[in-house]
Amino acid sequence: MAANNYVNAIVALRVADGSVAWSYKTGADVWTANITPDFAVARDWDFAQGPILFPIVQNGVTVDAVGAAGKSGIVWAMNRATGALIWSRNTGGSNSGGGMMW
Repeated sequence: MAANNYVNAIVALRVADGSVAWSYKTGADVWTANITPDFAVARDWDFAQGPILFPIVQNGVTVDAVGAAGKSGIVWAMNRATGALIWSRNTGGSNSGGGMMW
């Protein structure tokens, strides 16, 4: 996959020039119009909302983090400065309506 493929990714931009500071690809989106009636093959995992910024304590040190939740039902917390994954949690299953869409 191309290094500049930012589909289903958390992307941090440099304010000064708009270039990419870091990115974290969260998974492949295989949504298709040819799905089964029970949505068994539907995997619409893109993001339906904006990220949130918050401090988090990691190993006794406060780190500025960015959190993002996708329709997959997974929430990711990333180090804002480096893009390193701090943690991810599955908060619920994905479905045609989206796990974290509402």
